[in-house]
Amino acid sequence: REVHRIIRELGITSIFVTHDQAEAFAIGDRVAVLHDGLLVQVDTPVGLYRRPANRWVAAFVGAGTLIPGDSDGSTALSALGRLELEAGSPHGPVDVLVRPEQVRLAPSTDDDAAIVGRVEFGGATTALEVHHGELVVAARVLGTAELVSGSLASAPVALGAFPVAITLVAFGGGVIMAVIKAGTLVVL
Repeated sequence: REVHRIIRELGITSIFVTHDQAEAFAIGDRVAVLHDGLLVQVDTPVGLYRRPANRWVAAFVGAGTLIPGDSDGSTALSALGRLELEAGSPHGPVDVLVRPEQVRLAPSTDDDAAIVGRVEFGGATTALEVHHGELVVAARVLGTAELVSGSLASAPVALGAFPVAITLVAFGGGVIMAVIKAGTLVVL
């Protein structure tokens, strides 16, 4: 953190190489992601998380579930219902990236309800694994006494998704490249 402060104060452009993703996101103004020796995406830490260039980057920079859907270019019909997509999304079959904090859960009495499986209390948040047929969705909710006591485990729930300031990304392929101008570039 001290190195980052000094670089900023002196206005130095630098390249920092690390395998620590948390460090890269904390100190990098822009982060370059390498995969099999190829540069696959350069973006801000927020941009990498919210708009990964492909499936591999999506999995590499954070937890999430790729949910199959059918897209009309602006929405996708999926097991989570109709999901709003980022502008210019591909048409036809897509995989929609839904991050755990985007998953919305509500009690359900529906015969087709999803079932909460694994529940892991983590203090401020609780990680859940929710099963809907063959689909397993990672969810993260605020840690509550109900989750700690296990009353939600095996409970039927209705699944949904909402943006929470994160764009739902539909993958049809493609790689994004960017030009580095100034600031700190961290290579993962």
